[in-house]
Amino acid sequence: MGVAAKKRAWLQRTFKLDIVLVFSSLIIVTMSAVIGFTYVQNRKDTLRLANRVMDQTAQAVIGRTIEYLSPAQTVAELSAELLAGGGSDTAPGGDVERFFLRILEIHPQIGLVYYGDERGNFVQANRDFTNDTLVTRHIDRDRSPPNESYFYRDQEGQVTRRTVSEDIQYDPRVRPWYEGAKDAPLAYWTDIYIFSSPQVPGITAAFPAFAPGGGPLRGVVGADLTLSQLSTFLGELSISERGVAFLMDERGQLIAFPGKSTVITDDKGQVRPLLASEMADPWVTAAIRAYTDRNEKRFEFEHGGETTIAFVAPFPPSFGKPWNTVVLVPADDFLGAIKRNSVHTVAISLGILLIAVYLGLVFAKNIARPVEYLTEEVNKIRDFHLGERIQVKSYIHEIQAMEAAINSMKNGLAAFRLYVPADLVRQMIRSGEEAAPGGQERELTLLFTDITNFTSIAEEMTAREIMVSLSEYFDVISAIISEEKGVIDKYIGDSVMAFWGAPLANERHALSACRAVLRSMRALDALDATRRERGSIPFQTRFGVHTGFSIVGNVGSRERLNYTALGDNVNLASRLEGVNKYYGTRAIISQDTYRYARHDFVCRPLDVITVKGRSAGVKIYELLAEAADSEAETLRAQAGRFRAAFELYLARDWAGALEDFESLARANGADRPAELFVERCRSYLETPPGDDWSGVWRMREK
Repeated sequence: MGVAAKKRAWLQRTFKLDIVLVFSSLIIVTMSAVIGFTYVQNRKDTLRLANRVMDQTAQAVIGRTIEYLSPAQTVAELSAELLAGGGSDTAPGGDVERFFLRILEIHPQIGLVYYGDERGNFVQANRDFTNDTLVTRHIDRDRSPPNESYFYRDQEGQVTRRTVSEDIQYDPRVRPWYEGAKDAPLAYWTDIYIFSSPQVPGITAAFPAFAPGGGPLRGVVGADLTLSQLSTFLGELSISERGVAFLMDERGQLIAFPGKSTVITDDKGQVRPLLASEMADPWVTAAIRAYTDRNEKRFEFEHGGETTIAFVAPFPPSFGKPWNTVVLVPADDFLGAIKRNSVHTVAISLGILLIAVYLGLVFAKNIARPVEYLTEEVNKIRDFHLGERIQVKSYIHEIQAMEAAINSMKNGLAAFRLYVPADLVRQMIRSGEEAAPGGQERELTLLFTDITNFTSIAEEMTAREIMVSLSEYFDVISAIISEEKGVIDKYIGDSVMAFWGAPLANERHALSACRAVLRSMRALDALDATRRERGSIPFQTRFGVHTGFSIVGNVGSRERLNYTALGDNVNLASRLEGVNKYYGTRAIISQDTYRYARHDFVCRPLDVITVKGRSAGVKIYELLAEAADSEAETLRAQAGRFRAAFELYLARDWAGALEDFESLARANGADRPAELFVERCRSYLETPPGDDWSGVWRMREK
């Protein structure tokens, strides 16, 4: 189908479809706009809120981390001030030891607090996590010999065991926390490292203790903090259903991660902090990879077919360590409710759409049904099928007006069709020909009929009886012609002129005409039987059929036209109808018609004649029956015998032809054509014609 054809097919929609389409389109457009705007706006607002929540979460983590670490710095700083004056007792049981033990009681996140001086002396208090007891450690290098002692205390602080060793391996002055604090103006934080017992990540805050008045360095105070409690805190955060926050340093080492160990043993057996990129969770490693590639503070990445929102917040510069808080939240944690609501909205909208379509169908049906009914009636009127007065149930004023107009049109056309051939009008409408003067040449099959001795019959009838009888007669023959797709040109007294092949093309026009003749003969025989029963005189009808090219079209004036056929072939068809009187036949067809009908109908050759007004000879045939009729075989045999005798006649074998025609006359009885040829053969045997004889018989009458 071409583009133009598709366009025409689309434009030829039904009224009902248009109403439903309009209803549905308005609802779909409205719903789509509302749903789309709502989703986009809600998504924008939700993401804005998500950014705020993630930022607040990151700042809360930073604040909590600083809050968690600040006691160690404070303890180191206060202890350094205490020890800077030099009056504190660092010996076992002294005030420094008691102070350190008190610090451990107050701050559970501090695992160790200690002090080392420039002479290598060292005092430490630490918490034994295995049995939750306290241990103090003293290294005294001022004694001779130097020794290292441990004091183990129970939960009430009473010493339960003491060990002393002179093999001192530990020197605080070479430890990273001591060396880092010496060069730091204020507090010094070490890098993350793994405590020996228990093996958990931790960090040390160290503070130098200088002699008063800017004197020399006396020593350094340090406090160790385990970072495992930060992981516990992060696990307690409520970011979203699946959101997570964790801490890592500038090298990607995990400082704290909720619910997971941040310690790893490498291939060399060394215990070290776990890198974020080494996490077993591919979601986290994908986030770290995306952060490394983009180096953006806020970004989104795809993992497992899902979008994740990532937020990286650095610790403030005043913290002194380049740590970062990373917050990861699947986008659907924020947008899932919006998507679910959108799905629900779409589902509800589809339900509304279905209801609207149903209501639209009902509404369209109530409107379209009368329109469709009126359209059907108009189409019937177009084909001149005028029925009863229509009644349409509708409260719409325009439809009521159309109903009244159509009924008025029907009334007018019902009267008009009595004067105009309805079949002709139908065919002209179907052919699309314009009703304007003019014509065109077409091959037509033309039919003329006439009632035998109608003038004599009419003299015995009243005018009313003539009109009634002719109307009854024309009803029968006209209906058959119409059924066989013929066009009744005109009624000429008791005669009918009809043709096939225009205005609608009909390749089987000759067959249709012959079939109409045979059907009319049978129907009129039945009518004649009825007329005899009523005491009326029967109408014996003769038929003449000829096929040829004629001018067919509209003839007349601009005010009134007649669709008719003109030309010599029309006259020949009329003459053939009259030839029946001479041969005593009912239906004669020409050679041109026989050429089309010979396989479907049984015909016998009658003669080669010239009619008045024509000089050329025309071979004519008697139309006997359809090839499928029950009597066709018998008639075909008789026609074959007649054809053989006729060929002898044309071959000037009049003696042979005479014998055959006499046999046919005796066999058939009252066979006028056979009797005519018997007379001709006898005449030619007595007085043979000249050598120029062609067998053509010239008709003297019309």
